[in-house]
Amino acid sequence: SAAAALAAVSPGGEPPVCICGARLACVGIRDRVLAFVYEGSPVPPLPSQLEALMSSPPIVCDICCRPVRTSQVWTCENGRRTVLHAAAYDVCEACFAWHAFGEEDSGGDGAESCSEHDDE
Repeated sequence: SAAAALAAVSPGGEPPVCICGARLACVGIRDRVLAFVYEGSPVPPLPSQLEALMSSPPIVCDICCRPVRTSQVWTCENGRRTVLHAAAYDVCEACFAWHAFGEEDSGGDGAESCSEHDDE
């Protein structure tokens, strides 16, 4: 996984830094969905709504613009608390591996940008 690769390559296991200066953290998709839900509303969702969100997470990679469907995602610890990414900042494992280590995933689409994806 990208987290294991980072620990092996990064001196001291230091987490990568977001463009806003905060750390990027590798979190489980369940935790990221829960953070997403509670960022937007102080009222907890109904169990059926939460189940629907978990089965099809509303998390989109901010590099390739594709829905994140893996078990982990890299996310900025600043969340929405910066003008540099006012809607949070999430990076899928494939894009993280590509941009941090030059490793291409088996699908080969980790290097694609949102603008390239929009042209399809």
